[in-house]
Amino acid sequence: MALAVAEELRRMESVISVATPALNIAERLAGVESIEVTVLGGMLRGSSFGTVGPLTTAALLSMRADIAFLSPDRLDERGLVFNSMMDAEVAQTMAARADRVVVIADSSKFASGGMAVLTTWDRVDDLITERISPSMSARIQDCDVRVRVTGVVRPRTPR
Repeated sequence: MALAVAEELRRMESVISVATPALNIAERLAGVESIEVTVLGGMLRGSSFGTVGPLTTAALLSMRADIAFLSPDRLDERGLVFNSMMDAEVAQTMAARADRVVVIADSSKFASGGMAVLTTWDRVDDLITERISPSMSARIQDCDVRVRVTGVVRPRTPR
């Protein structure tokens, strides 16, 4: 779903700045005249094509954002979960530097597992997903999170 957000940003006519540790997102936004893309430095994780570590965190600490879009590995009743402590640290720093936190996740991410709980639901402002159970939706909304269910599942990756 992160790529779906990138596609929506490409369609916007407003001039925006995007800072991302994700190389696939930066590549998707590169060349769009209305978008200034900053790729955060750091150690590149081959499994996620995202940067992590002290250089990434330092770059984030020098910024502020209107919105942080986060895409965790898992979501459960407690909050956002990552498989990597390093990814969790980057996402936590992004969330702390933003005025609003939006979680984007397809329904396959609603499962237990993972090793690093990033944050509880009370730190999240919005959740965007294509499907969610009524009980999970109620639990999340009890934490004052706006839940938005879209018809988008996953964009096809261009070849």
